Amino acid sequence: MKLTKGDRFKDYIGTPCFISYIKEDIVKLSFIECHPHVEVWDKQEFLHQLKLNRFFPQPKVVVNRTNIHDHLIEYQLNMVGKTIEDAKKDDMWFHNFTMTSQQHEMFKSYAIPLLKKVFKFNKGKAEQTFQWFDLGHGLRIKD
Repeated sequence: MKLTKGDRFKDYIGTPCFISYIKEDIVKLSFIECHPHVEVWDKQEFLHQLKLNRFFPQPKVVVNRTNIHDHLIEYQLNMVGKTIEDAKKDDMWFHNFTMTSQQHEMFKSYAIPLLKKVFKFNKGKAEQTFQWFDLGHGLRIKD
């Protein structure tokens, strides 16, 4: 299996993660739920763990201008262990679902480069667009 940056997985517990960095023999996995953290793996060991079904590949999502809004909302909800369906069931989801400041920083570090890539923004415009998105659709921060 060929590993690339951005590949998404779930571990055997069901925690979502993605490859945030990959070079010759090192793979960094960023876990995004409850306690966000980064794990460094030897590439061969990670591939062995894949064969043992300790990590399950997830379908890659193609993000473009038409679906980036929904993707970012779903991504931040997944970071706190919620789904779109959970938000649809709860009329006050915006007030009831919260994230930590560490999760918010990880979300920001994911969203800004994505905005730059999809819309071909410079860094300043991408940060400004993220701030508007966060103001309108971002989860409250509660440590």
